[in-house]
Amino acid sequence: MPDTYRVIISPKALSELESILDYIALDSPANAVKVIDHLLEEIASLETFPGRYAEVETDDPDAAHIRLMPSPPFRIFYQLLKEQKVVRVMAVEHGARQR
Repeated sequence: MPDTYRVIISPKALSELESILDYIALDSPANAVKVIDHLLEEIASLETFPGRYAEVETDDPDAAHIRLMPSPPFRIFYQLLKEQKVVRVMAVEHGARQR
């Protein structure tokens, strides 16, 4: 049986999920809920095998060891803290946004 990790969503990522919900709800409240439910399912899937996504290459030392999980059209950025068995979701953003 694979190790299970605890998934923590940062306040910043929660705020971004809320903004995504609000933006989509302007046109379709029902679809907004479906999109957020899907993103939360994707995030929850990081409980097992969270190392399956690669680290993002960056020159920023504060962004070291950040991984990217694609969930088109969105991107989920997270840190994997192996010793603590924790996944910390740092950001959720639309793929068209500039990083």
